[in-house]
Amino acid sequence: MEHLGRCVYTGILEPEHPTADTDGFRTDVLELTRELGVSTVRYPGGTSLAADTARGMRMVDPDLGLVVCGSSAPTMPTFGEWERVVLTETETHDHMKSGKKSAKQVNISFDEWNVWHMSRAESKSPTGTDWPVAPALLEDKYTVADAVAVGDLLITLLRNTDRVHAASLAQLVNVIAPIMTEPGGLAWKQTIFHPFALTSRHAAGTVLQLAVSGDTTADFAALSAAATLDADKGEAVIFAVNRSVTDALTLDAAVAGLGSVRVVEAVTYANKDPHWQATVEDSTSVLPAENVSVNAKGGWLTAELPAVSWSMIRLALDS
Repeated sequence: MEHLGRCVYTGILEPEHPTADTDGFRTDVLELTRELGVSTVRYPGGTSLAADTARGMRMVDPDLGLVVCGSSAPTMPTFGEWERVVLTETETHDHMKSGKKSAKQVNISFDEWNVWHMSRAESKSPTGTDWPVAPALLEDKYTVADAVAVGDLLITLLRNTDRVHAASLAQLVNVIAPIMTEPGGLAWKQTIFHPFALTSRHAAGTVLQLAVSGDTTADFAALSAAATLDADKGEAVIFAVNRSVTDALTLDAAVAGLGSVRVVEAVTYANKDPHWQATVEDSTSVLPAENVSVNAKGGWLTAELPAVSWSMIRLALDS
């Protein structure tokens, strides 16, 4: 979250809203945030004065865990040089770790990630004396295809959790966001809300690296997948994306190594029109739906994945 557009004002904070609590926060947005599965919130941003600030913070609390980030765009004057300074100071790269003969491993945080329609007409930013409160900026309307892309990004993050220990979707409300609000009115879910919420709820335990093979289209694999194993809960979850824009595919997964399994839930997010968008008038016509094609038998799991789709398959591990 940051003070950009309507993320804060009329987003999470609207004291005059019918659902506002005593602090002015919209409780309808808070409920959706809980459903989304938000575990941390990055707010409000950084400062290129990072080292001095870090020293001051550690004078107050020497046990603080600190995060430093690089430049965000090649147009910035510090781009490249700031990355070099950050990487040198934090030993993020294994090359620098080896060169300094250090046992310390510094992990990676993707502090801003999402689908952002950079090619669409840019929002009109305030100029001169025109500085309205909470102007509508970067309010992308997401499609089913965008949700599949977000689901695929989540799969990529899961596959790299050995080094990626934090990742923040940018942003939470209204500004390139999974949650949208109407000032004084409703809060509603964009398409990208659904894969995030389900992954947040069910991806737990140990990430399993999968050997994925199959047809490729235009130099990329149609199938993208990851899985998690929660031994304490006795559950494994497969997350899969069909990136093909034209063809369905059959997922064949060898699950014998998990022992005896049974499908407890299988949902797919897709639509005949991958460009369908949720609106305040209709945010529920396209939702994750049961995938009845999923079958687990004899150590194999099969599932039909439609074109441009994201799927989640939950398996109970029977003792």
